[in-house]
Amino acid sequence: MKTNPFHGLIAVIENKISTLKLQRAEILLFEQQLDRVLKLFQKKNTDCLSSLEEILTEMEDLLMSNPEENNIIKIVALPPMRVACNIAVGISPEDEAMAPLLDWITSSNLLGTARFFGGNVKPLPSHPGTPYGYGMCAAIPDGVDVFKTMLGRTYS
Repeated sequence: MKTNPFHGLIAVIENKISTLKLQRAEILLFEQQLDRVLKLFQKKNTDCLSSLEEILTEMEDLLMSNPEENNIIKIVALPPMRVACNIAVGISPEDEAMAPLLDWITSSNLLGTARFFGGNVKPLPSHPGTPYGYGMCAAIPDGVDVFKTMLGRTYS
């Protein structure tokens, strides 16, 4: 019995098709969630008495109302925290924004305890190949004396 010489290629193509179908479903879900958030903001835009906290609470309720869905947008309330931030502007500024922050976190022996956050900042991305801003932040655990760690002296 001969084996199909294209068996490996067929499996790769089938896997790619499966991946694309999953991505299409995720994109559709993401679009639906963003549409719900947009409608909420448009509704609240007419009601000037609504506070940001009310809007965020309603958004959280809206997005978390169907826990069986694989929500792409997650809104969570974080406790107050101190953060160290670095912003870079360039064609691809993510690594440039992250490097000094990661160096400081590592040299301060905080690598296992810091939570990292990042996202676009002004100037926002407009066209491929044009500079944009990216900000990277790391949560600084309680009890860490930032000034002492910045001087290269860490204390327990």
